Amino acid sequence: NRTSTCAVPDGGQRSASASMTSAPRRFGAGARYIVARTATEDRGAGLWAALFAGTIFLSAFLLFQVQPLIGKYILPWFGGSPNVWTTCMLFFQTLLFGGYLYSHLLVSRLSRRQQAGLHTILLLVACLLLRIAPPPVSAADIGDTPVLQILWLLLTTVGLPYFVLSTTGPLLLSWFAELSPGRSPHRLYALSNAGSLLALLSYPFVIEPLLPLSQQTRLWQFVFLVFSACCSAIHRLRHFLSNKCRGLRFS
Repeated sequence: NRTSTCAVPDGGQRSASASMTSAPRRFGAGARYIVARTATEDRGAGLWAALFAGTIFLSAFLLFQVQPLIGKYILPWFGGSPNVWTTCMLFFQTLLFGGYLYSHLLVSRLSRRQQAGLHTILLLVACLLLRIAPPPVSAADIGDTPVLQILWLLLTTVGLPYFVLSTTGPLLLSWFAELSPGRSPHRLYALSNAGSLLALLSYPFVIEPLLPLSQQTRLWQFVFLVFSACCSAIHRLRHFLSNKCRGLRFS
């Protein structure tokens, strides 16, 4: 910042010099403010994008990891007959459909604040009641209608966490479309598919051979708590960034 002066008599030189230097200073301060504000918004958008992508990946991973995990518990008790497998598939597919329906109604019927409040309450209840390890079932406890027992067992253990996970994909994709209109969510779909595939491949080749069932359960529950914390952070950032960022970029 060099000071430029003009050759004028007496005090005119100082006044001209002051006027010449004050303008760049004012311009520099404004420029620094604009740059700092832009950098803050860019950091906020980057944080949102990282949370967004990580949460979608974790939800898909946990969603497909819990199915073989809970199967390790109930198959020795009820056997591996087609009725048992069909019952489990019916349970998980019904909850998956319910999660999609919940996401649709949440986005289409409630305001942004109501969406965040209701989903935060659902996450909190799921975390407080998180206990996916079912109580042991002996052969004497299995009655004439094992299908109902299996459904009740699944509902009281993995039911609420699985429902919450099933809502994440469509809900976050809807929020992405709201904050970034005109951008394709295909990369987010691909990220979700990658999490699902990794869960299916890692369980028989990594998780099941290396960890006992009790440690698998604790690890899954811990990752679910991390996922819930990411969702809560997204709720907080969503309102702020919806007014600050014109679009999110996933590259």
